[in-house]
Amino acid sequence: MIPPIAFVAVPLIGMAFAVPAASVDNRYLAPALALVLLGAGQSWSGIALPRLRNTGRSAGEVTAPVVIFVWNTQFWDQGKDEESFHRFLRAQAADVYLLQEYAYWEGGREVPASGIEKLAAIMPDHDVFVEGGLVTLAHRRLAPRLKPGVPETMFRTDILVDRASIALYNVHMPVPLDLGKSIFKADFYRFVCTQATKRKQAFKTVEEVLSETPSMLFFGGDFNSSPAMRVMRRLRRRYVDVMRSAKSPYVATWPAKARSLWRIDWAMACSQITVDWARLVDPEGLSDHAGQLCAIRPCTNT
Repeated sequence: MIPPIAFVAVPLIGMAFAVPAASVDNRYLAPALALVLLGAGQSWSGIALPRLRNTGRSAGEVTAPVVIFVWNTQFWDQGKDEESFHRFLRAQAADVYLLQEYAYWEGGREVPASGIEKLAAIMPDHDVFVEGGLVTLAHRRLAPRLKPGVPETMFRTDILVDRASIALYNVHMPVPLDLGKSIFKADFYRFVCTQATKRKQAFKTVEEVLSETPSMLFFGGDFNSSPAMRVMRRLRRRYVDVMRSAKSPYVATWPAKARSLWRIDWAMACSQITVDWARLVDPEGLSDHAGQLCAIRPCTNT
């Protein structure tokens, strides 16, 4: 629950207080302990040096990269100005949109949303695919094809780029806790236990699906998981974090404001994908999640 940056900030703050207070004989003990803690917690903190571009030569430098926009809409257009919502999506000028939370919140539960027909009408060059609360839009020039996924968690759309097939996975993982419940009541912990079981199964299934994907792959969405969580560390070891191409050592997507502290939204790819650039997108008050915008190409070698 704590911001991942704390795994770096706490040792540094402790060292700042401990060094002046230490005796002459122990003056170097505090910095040494802080360095040990920093080393232990760095992989949990989410801090990573920006990567300008993945290694590897793209299959067709003369071809424009595929621009992908990944975003949790926070209950679609509910309570928002519909035109502003559509204008924001069009403004990203993406070839592919991986959108989550195509649902409304009523009576304490999610119910089906509406408006796909209108969205398809204002994005005539894109095919629109819907599965539960997940929506994927892909430009027709990419010859998108819907493939089997995991109900309620992820679904796959394949696209063709320079004759290379790329499997795109739109992902939304179960939440680990309910911030609307009090930590002093049993309901909070019952919910955590229930969700832990769901999340464990969801991540296991997703990892199996990804490992069995024969083609190049890209996946993105709301994982409801920070860098400090073991499930994300496993994925980060195996796949390329696309947002490392953004010009920031600490990427945070939630809550979407100037001082966001958590990253729970991710965009990742296999090593056969070249990332030209990536950046976070301010949702302009339409969601509490920042968007992730990136440009990718298939590689001929890694």
